[in-house]
Amino acid sequence: MGKEEWIKYSFDSLLNFFSKLSDNKIDLVDFLKRPQNYITYLSNWLKQQNLSTASKDDKLLLEPGIGFFIAEVLIVRYQSYWEICQDNTSPSFGRFILTGFTINPNTKISSINNHTIIMGGGSGETRSNKMFDPILSGSIFLSQSALDLEAHINEIEAELINC
Repeated sequence: MGKEEWIKYSFDSLLNFFSKLSDNKIDLVDFLKRPQNYITYLSNWLKQQNLSTASKDDKLLLEPGIGFFIAEVLIVRYQSYWEICQDNTSPSFGRFILTGFTINPNTKISSINNHTIIMGGGSGETRSNKMFDPILSGSIFLSQSALDLEAHINEIEAELINC
């Protein structure tokens, strides 16, 4: 699958995922422009599900949607983009990952009342060569006992920015 097909597949998967969980209550155009506005909605929805007793197959159905959602948040916030991982020492080798995060060196992530606060300013934005596998992240997230998507995204962002 080429990059363009992957991007189309990711959008289609994400829209399918959200249309099922939202009962058409989410404006999908707004969601694609501002996915960060839906972190709390999805996090609350996940907390209401009884995923601790869900079958492995049910969790496998959620993995891509969660992974693509996390990816979309990072793409919008950091202008990252999809690439195939060329690092043959990486567990994501040969898979599509996100890279090219635009990071302002003055940017710091913090959390206040479970809301991510991104603080930045000044100039000197750079493109980071860090790699992130959102689909693997979705899998890791679903394997945790405490399904707090907001906290999970905060941890990802802290790792990308505060290193």
